[in-house]
Amino acid sequence: MSPRHPRPSIGGRFVLGTLTTLALLAAPAHRAAAQRHLPEPWQRRSTPFVAVGGDAVFSSVRARATDPRIGDGYGFDVHGSVGVSALSLGGGYQRTEHDLTGTTQHATYSGFYVEPRVMLDLGAGNFMPYIAGRVGRTSVSEPPSLTGNTAVTHGTTYGAGGGLQVWLARSVALDLGALWSRIDYSQHRLSASDILRNGEDGVLLKAGLRLTP
Repeated sequence: MSPRHPRPSIGGRFVLGTLTTLALLAAPAHRAAAQRHLPEPWQRRSTPFVAVGGDAVFSSVRARATDPRIGDGYGFDVHGSVGVSALSLGGGYQRTEHDLTGTTQHATYSGFYVEPRVMLDLGAGNFMPYIAGRVGRTSVSEPPSLTGNTAVTHGTTYGAGGGLQVWLARSVALDLGALWSRIDYSQHRLSASDILRNGEDGVLLKAGLRLTP
């Protein structure tokens, strides 16, 4: 005959049942506590991260060096970046179309750029401001019907500005920004006045979404 295992007493069964119930109740509470301690998306990350985004862009041309008929324009911006903590380095492509006074034609500004960004610990709740710089290469093209052939001017773009990220969800933020920019066409740079005359100043306003998985 196989030996019989002693059955737990009523008190033992009560204690065992109580411990099991407490363990089952503690498991979801532990998971909820862990979730509460997850870093918020607007807090600095100690590990590297990747972000991608897209913006609608308004470009206001202040000093017209290529053609006095060029006015303000609208377009888009797509970009990606990598970073850690408060610092990130991004790159993107921007394209805007600008009215030409007295015509129904448009001039097109397009080019690639590199943009470093620094997040500032000045926000509260779900938003955080930032400052950014920019350097890139821009092409300005006008329609052949106005120039006899396709006129394209190339220049180096410099910019500086800032903005605000407003987090809508854990991985999605509304990105609002403003940027002063200058296109240097590098022509006849014999004096300071030549540098000013052969450049074009402008202001960019942008609004879009930034995704940070």
